[in-house]
Amino acid sequence: MRARIVLSTLYTTLILTGCIHVDRPPLPETEFTYDERDFIPSDVPLPKPEVNQRPNVGTKTLLVTVTHWQDGSLLNYELVKKHTLSPDPDSLQSYVSAASGGKMTLTGQVIQHT
Repeated sequence: MRARIVLSTLYTTLILTGCIHVDRPPLPETEFTYDERDFIPSDVPLPKPEVNQRPNVGTKTLLVTVTHWQDGSLLNYELVKKHTLSPDPDSLQSYVSAASGGKMTLTGQVIQHT
């Protein structure tokens, strides 16, 4: 259950930060085409002009919803909050900060809805 929550949150984070796009079909593994939506505006020059290597840095804002469907299992709001946007060492926020060397931080809000 914990792994599903973490993976779901990570997927949502990737969508919200612009790392993946869900509105287009995936490309075959052997083919790559440039898309203008892949560009991340920044004043930092590229190390090699022909390679898009702009990093995701700064503060990214998330909205995490903990939803309970009528016939579904109940999610633990406090546990989801602890593992996403808290200073806890096991949280997604701590992982992203550590993985980016402190160059990217996550902020936001966790809400609950039934």
